[in-house]
Amino acid sequence: MGADYLSVVGQYILACNGSVTCWILSHTRNAANGGDPRSLHLVGRAVDVAFDTTEDQDKFFSFITQLPVRAILHDDYVHIQW
Repeated sequence: MGADYLSVVGQYILACNGSVTCWILSHTRNAANGGDPRSLHLVGRAVDVAFDTTEDQDKFFSFITQLPVRAILHDDYVHIQW
């Protein structure tokens, strides 16, 4: 995913009242959080985004699933990886 593409996603995160809560993790931090040792957070190819409201999260999820990324909807955040 190129910088321009990430910029568009970032602008939409902001437009949907989202906050990136996790992006790049060290192996130590990933392990301490119970993360998968193959996590794409370890190489900067995954982000977790929390939203102010469920409606904001649902709006963002509808948008992000139109793009060539893998998006996983959790109770209180969206995990995106590419």
